[in-house]
Amino acid sequence: REYTEKLANKNAEYQEISKSSEEFYNQFSEARTQFQSAMEKVLSQLGPYLDLGPSETGEPPTSS
Repeated sequence: REYTEKLANKNAEYQEISKSSEEFYNQFSEARTQFQSAMEKVLSQLGPYLDLGPSETGEPPTSS
């Protein structure tokens, strides 16, 4: 009897955790989507000013 009670508690605990982690995940992916679209807007505005292509050597430019 004690064992099944413990098991029920663990199960309720687990469901609580999975519910809150699901909510967190939904908020996170929503925020990520907003962030990505914001970045795309910024990049499309800056596009003409930035050389987004790889440099001739294929290495990142070194800051002197």
